Amino acid sequence: MAQPFTTAGAANLPVTIQILLGPMDVTARGITNNRVSLDTSEALDRWAVRSGIVLGVNARAKATEQPGWSIPIRQDGSVKFSDLGPRTNTTTFYRVRSPGPGWTEARQVWTSLKIGEYRYHFRRNCFCFGPPGDGIVHVKNGKVVDVEELSSPRVPPGPIAGDPALYPTVEGLFSLLDEFEQSGADVIQFSLDPVYGFPSVISVDSLLGAIDDEVGYTATDFQPLQ
Repeated sequence: MAQPFTTAGAANLPVTIQILLGPMDVTARGITNNRVSLDTSEALDRWAVRSGIVLGVNARAKATEQPGWSIPIRQDGSVKFSDLGPRTNTTTFYRVRSPGPGWTEARQVWTSLKIGEYRYHFRRNCFCFGPPGDGIVHVKNGKVVDVEELSSPRVPPGPIAGDPALYPTVEGLFSLLDEFEQSGADVIQFSLDPVYGFPSVISVDSLLGAIDDEVGYTATDFQPLQ
C-alpha cells in the first residue's frame, strides 16, 4: 500500500489522496460553503466533474455545531470522496473545488453528446409506497418508450411493461437533482458517469434527523443505441 500524500488542488484546497488497491479516497480540508465537487483529469488540460455534495442551510449548521453528525462535511471542515470507478493503468489527477459547480457542467457534457436513443438500468431505493422502480429503461428522442420491469413478480415469465412515469430519462435524472435542491433538501450527494456525464448515483436526505426520508437512485449499464 502506498502512503497517502498531500497536494494543493486547483481550487487551492488542501487535498489528501489515499492510494489503495480498491476505491480512491480523496479528502479535502478547508471547506467553507455548501457546495463541493470532485473533479478528475487524465491530462490536466481537461477536467470533468466526477461527484459532488450540496448541503442545505440546516445541514451546514448541524455539520458545524453537532459533533459526530453523520454527513459528509465534518466538524473540521473536511469532506471525503471515494472514486468508485474502475482502476486502470492511466494516471488520474484529482482536484476539489469549493464552491463546486454541481451538475451543471455534467449536463452540458451530456447534451453535447446528442445521444437520441439509449437503454439503461434505473433503480430507486427508498421507504416509499407503490412500486420500487427497478427496470431497464428504453429512451428515444427524449421520451421513455418502454420499460422492462425487474422488481415485479413475473407471471408468466418474461419482461413486464413498467409504468414510464416511474422511470426518468437521463434528462429527468438531472431534473431530479434540480428539484431536490430547489426544495431545500439538507444533503444531496451525486456521482457522475465518467464517460457520458449523467448522474449515475443520487443520494438525498431531505431532512437530517428524520427517519426513513432518504431516497437514492442509480443509473447503470448505459447503452447507446444510435
